[in-house]
Amino acid sequence: MKDSYTKSLEEEIRILRSQMAFDSNTGLYNLRNNQGKMILESRLDFTARFSNPPEVTFLFMDFDGLHPANKLYGSENADVLLLKFADALRNSSRSSDFVFREGSSGDEYGIVFFDYSVNNIEKKLHEIDKNFIKYLEELEDKPEFSSATEKPKDIVSFSAGALKISVFEKKDNSERKYFEYEPIFGETGVRERAENMCNECKKAGRNRFMSDTTPEPTIIRKDFTPPERTQFDN
Repeated sequence: MKDSYTKSLEEEIRILRSQMAFDSNTGLYNLRNNQGKMILESRLDFTARFSNPPEVTFLFMDFDGLHPANKLYGSENADVLLLKFADALRNSSRSSDFVFREGSSGDEYGIVFFDYSVNNIEKKLHEIDKNFIKYLEELEDKPEFSSATEKPKDIVSFSAGALKISVFEKKDNSERKYFEYEPIFGETGVRERAENMCNECKKAGRNRFMSDTTPEPTIIRKDFTPPERTQFDN
């Protein structure tokens, strides 16, 4: 029998591990943390148990314009823009999706869409951007933003890379069939490849996305020209 102290300690450890899986600022999953990674991998393992596993799409995003935002509004207010982006992601996804942030101070985000085709990702990105702009416009009348020379929606955007997470049919030692999704992490994992796509979009001018079905950087917000990184340097 475990004594009360041991039970209490184990409960505290369980709670701590649960908290470590989430980003403390946004409440999103933290994918730089092993706990967050384990939860995602467990979700995929569970989904693979279906006799016909659904399509799963991995979307990686990088926040654009953080440097100009820091110069215009100050670092604390620029952080508010990151939180608004997190809100846009949360409100553009379903409860069954896995929405994450990479590191507690990072500007990299993503969503793993369960039972969602990568063919629809452009539509989803426009939905995210529309929600993001709505949240940015709500900030325009606040003194910390209204006194600046540029509105937040004219400064910040995001770039993205999206991939289908392939699922493979396998057999165990008893020749029983089972399914397994390809690895998310590692040098050749889905996450790394999606980030590489995102980086290509940033090199092409930011505010762009690439995917399995859109192999060239494609503009997300049509009426937006990303500012130069040094445009507001003095």
